[in-house]
Amino acid sequence: MSWEELALNIALIITLLALLLLIAFAQEYPYLGYPLMAALVVLLFYLLRRRRERQKIRVATLRQLKALSPETFEHAVATLLEDLGFRNVRVTGGAGDLARDIHCVDDEGGKVVVQCKRYKDQSVNSDDMQKFIGMMVVEHKGQRGIYATTSSFTEPARSLAKRHNVELWDGNKLADLLVQQKERTQKTEGIVAAGKRPAPSKVQYCPKCGASNLLDWKYCGQCGARLAHPDPAESK
Repeated sequence: MSWEELALNIALIITLLALLLLIAFAQEYPYLGYPLMAALVVLLFYLLRRRRERQKIRVATLRQLKALSPETFEHAVATLLEDLGFRNVRVTGGAGDLARDIHCVDDEGGKVVVQCKRYKDQSVNSDDMQKFIGMMVVEHKGQRGIYATTSSFTEPARSLAKRHNVELWDGNKLADLLVQQKERTQKTEGIVAAGKRPAPSKVQYCPKCGASNLLDWKYCGQCGARLAHPDPAESK
């Protein structure tokens, strides 16, 4: 953990404690207490957003993915999912994660369970896949799964995945997705460059928060709200 991350976590704890202490104070001095509470709530959301932004990891190549720690690899896959349009992406990996490192929602509203394995040479086998499928269906109630690994899958594992609606992201697939991620983030950054609103023919605006999004996006990249025209053909 870097010093900046440590300072951010300390600031979050202090803000939470101050907010709890202000509850009693606001009951006695409402005209002063409630405005202070509102200010602390705003600060709390800002700090939480900063921490979430710091957890986003973007790399350019498969080699860089393989060089990450297992925990950082999970955050890199989570960032990749967000950049590709998945919503409500949350990293849940760690001790006792029950074969679910990430959970998210796809563009159809389906619950997606994601398992991440940063392997160099070892392949994901059928035993690994059986465990993931069982937990995905029984424990996590997922509609579909994604199994991401920097290595490969054995043929029995691929056969199991195909039968149980599990999408496989091996090293080659991840390399292709990193290219898509780079192109998509570059487009997103380009449409808001220099603080100018892009041409209406190239973007759509979120009805909830007003953020600009590419025409082929179904959900807002800023707040996650469903967009009015998810497909370019629908906006013509």
